[in-house]
Amino acid sequence: MERSKTTGISEGLFDNRLESQILKTIIGLKNQVKNGVLPVKTITDTFNQGRSNQSQSQDADFALTYQWVGRILSTMGFQKARAGNNSAILWNQEKIERMLEIPPKV
Repeated sequence: MERSKTTGISEGLFDNRLESQILKTIIGLKNQVKNGVLPVKTITDTFNQGRSNQSQSQDADFALTYQWVGRILSTMGFQKARAGNNSAILWNQEKIERMLEIPPKV
C-alpha cells in the first residue's frame, strides 16, 4: 500500500469513503488551528469547496451541512470543542497520525 506524497495518507484508507476525504481536509487545515481547536465550519466549508472544484458535474445539493460533518467527526473519534460560539474539534496530532496508519477495511 502506497502513501500519497501530498497527504501521507495510505492509498485505499477508508476505501475513499467520506471519512477519508474529511481526514484529508483536516490535514490540509492544520495551519488553521487556533488555540488547539479547528472549527467544524472551516472543515465543512473547505470540504464542500474542494468537492465543487473536483467535479463540475457534482450536484450542488450534495454539499454537506455543518451538523452532518460534526457527526462524522464524532464517529471518527474527534473530541468536540468550542471556537467562540461555533462547534469545533480538538486538534489531536497523535490521533490523526494513528488514523493515517489504519489499514484499509476489506
